[in-house]
Amino acid sequence: MDSKDRSVVVRFSDVSFSYGNIPVLQNVTFHIHHGDFVALVGPNGAGKTTVLKLLLGIYRPRSGAIVLFEDFNGKYSGRDAIGYVPQSFEHDRVFPVTVRDVVAMGRLKNFARKITSEDQQAIDEAILKADIKDLSHRLYSELSGGQRRRVLLARALASDPYLLILDEPSANMDGESESRLYKTLSELKGKRTIIIVTHDPEFVSPLTDYVLCLGEGLKNTQARTVVLHKTEFVSDTTKYSLFNGKLSRVLHNEKISNPCCCEDKK
Repeated sequence: MDSKDRSVVVRFSDVSFSYGNIPVLQNVTFHIHHGDFVALVGPNGAGKTTVLKLLLGIYRPRSGAIVLFEDFNGKYSGRDAIGYVPQSFEHDRVFPVTVRDVVAMGRLKNFARKITSEDQQAIDEAILKADIKDLSHRLYSELSGGQRRRVLLARALASDPYLLILDEPSANMDGESESRLYKTLSELKGKRTIIIVTHDPEFVSPLTDYVLCLGEGLKNTQARTVVLHKTEFVSDTTKYSLFNGKLSRVLHNEKISNPCCCEDKK
């Protein structure tokens, strides 16, 4: 489907943000269509977390506008339609929370209400999609870091999100968990809008349609802006262990010409 014919899920229009007097982002403009698989890349300290918190409504831009689900006529209630997979999930290790309990949290906006049969079905489907059925009755505290990340993905999927955001999903992840994670994401590609945040500015998963790169600092300011790049599949991956040997290189020398419309993406 041509990107011009797809609904816009995320739009940043001339967004700037500062921490007090310290500028972080300036004139950030891009939009993401339904079904796009996008990587947000940049080194540590470049502003990736700031972009995430702006997306999630934790921060408000100093200037400019952020609009979510603008073409959906109110069908989705803003950030309630976002599934967020953080790098970690803080919990009381003494309290015996099972994997299924954690996934069920994705259904509860109000912890006072009871789990319904519809919720149970959504939880079961999320567990299957994230390929964690074999873990569902184990204690969350007993899992490896990679297994926990897949459980957090299932928690996000249980809410039936329209937009799925994953923060450094492969960080400290073992090979098996990474393989299962990207198998799940490949099955979701095109059905959900997916944003993956990574600190690696050179390589991304071949599932990626295009890259949002937090570019170099702008002249006369510390702030950064976002530049769109294409990717190319790396055929010889014998030197790399990323993404189980399947990866694409970010083409930093090839900018997508119009940052407001992704017509130029591969």
